[in-house]
Order: sequence, then structure tokens, then C-alpha cells
Amino acid sequence: YIYDHINWESGKLFLEKKNYTHISTNREYSLNLQDVNFSKYTHLLTHVAEEGFRFMEPLKDGIHSETHYKKLEKLRWDYYKDMPYPEGIIPTRPDYKRWKKEHQLFEKDEYGIELLILSPDGEYVGCTKLSKDGMEPDKCWTDNLGIDRNFRRKKLATALKIEALKRLQNRGFRQIRTDNEENNPMYKINIAVGFKPEPFSLEYMRKI
Repeated sequence: YIYDHINWESGKLFLEKKNYTHISTNREYSLNLQDVNFSKYTHLLTHVAEEGFRFMEPLKDGIHSETHYKKLEKLRWDYYKDMPYPEGIIPTRPDYKRWKKEHQLFEKDEYGIELLILSPDGEYVGCTKLSKDGMEPDKCWTDNLGIDRNFRRKKLATALKIEALKRLQNRGFRQIRTDNEENNPMYKINIAVGFKPEPFSLEYMRKI
């Protein structure tokens, strides 16, 4: 990765000379969380609750069974497959034991928040995960957010993002950073919430 900045032009030329190809442009955004007023989303959150959906924060709610982790891993993989990927990149499902070990390390050392949204019958239909910055403890990075394809176009992604950000705001976090591949519709939600654009990051790849 390199950033789309005038001082990085030599980096682009170096990669191109080494036969690397530009495959993806990622939109990066930051949000000054303590400046955000989420009141305009009250109606949306109320509507989602009235439809029978509910939020669950597994770590805070004491949910750590094997069944939980397996359902969470499956949900993540299902929506990861639908995310836009550069041409030539095919997502690979990690080994479950390795995934669980890495996820538990996140819960132990990097936890900002992990929030699920459950359907009226209790199925996991959406999740977002934000990691605490190792150098700036009041800053979080968005790792992912996704909704099961059978529950999309119900504004659940927006509701999930807003509820997660509200909880982080209440816990004193000050900045959120995120990025989206340029064709990912999630960027529209981020702009509406108040995220401001940062320099793009450019991804290069070389086949070996």
C-alpha cells in the first residue's frame, strides 16, 4: 500500500518499474467522534427495534460459547465473500481454529467494540468490529461491517454503525478511522455520518 500524495510519486514509479500493477484505490476517512450528534438517527434505531431486531455486544454480554464463535465466523465469511475485491483477488476462508485464536486476541488486546445485530428469531444477521489503535488508545479503526445478504436494504448497516459509534462515543473514544474500496457503497453511509476524507491509499500487486 502507498498513499496518494505528491511526495509518494517516487514510490509509485518504483512499484511500476518492478512490474507491480495498481489494483485498488481505497477511500480513507476519519471522524471526530466527540463532535457528532447522533439524534437524527433516533427514528432509525427505534424503527429497527420495533421490527424486532436487537443489538448484542458479545464480549460485554458474556457470550463466549463455541456455538457463538462458529455462528460469528460463518456470518463474517458470508459477507466477506460479497465485498468488492480487485480483479485477480479471491477471498480465502481461514481455518476456523486460527480464526478463533486471532479473534480472541482481538478481544483481549485490541478491543474497541464488536457489535452484532440479531433478527427477530435470534439469528446473527450483521456485525461490525472496530479495533483500538495500539499507539493512540482513544482512536479506533474499523475492521469490517457487513449484513447477511437476506437482510440487506433494510438500513440495518446504518443502524449497526450508528449504535456502535454511539457506544464508542460514550466510552470516550475520540477518533474513528475507516477505509472503503472505491466501489463499496459503504462510503455513502460514512459521508452521511460525518466522516471526512483522508488521502487515498493505493494497493499494488505483482503476480509471482
